[in-house]
Amino acid sequence: MVTRVLGFVDDQTAKKRFELINDFEEIVAHNKTVILKFFLNVSHDMQEERLKERMNIEYKFHKHHEGDWETRKDWEKYMDYYNECIANTQRTAPWHIIPVDQNWYKEYLITKTVVEALEKLPLAYPALETEM
Repeated sequence: MVTRVLGFVDDQTAKKRFELINDFEEIVAHNKTVILKFFLNVSHDMQEERLKERMNIEYKFHKHHEGDWETRKDWEKYMDYYNECIANTQRTAPWHIIPVDQNWYKEYLITKTVVEALEKLPLAYPALETEM
């Protein structure tokens, strides 16, 4: 996303990359690998709150980077490019959009999705070996 917002990657290159991602996922899925993709979506207001916490709470200060405020000015561009990426890379494996403003809810949704995927797998205990 950063490369698109900063103009290092044009639309044609991005579309080619989407196709490559889809092709890769198709190969991986063909080999019986379950693919789970999560987009952790923080709201604009919560992002601001978390950036302020990084500046004001001592144990979070190590996460602070002044450039984050400059990057935040391009919020709409980032959201547009994220939406485009998500829409164009679902051919084989769908995205799970997870709101992350409340950590407990984020963890619940991710855990639920993983458990449901595990439950769909044809798992069985191996047969016992008997010696005669």
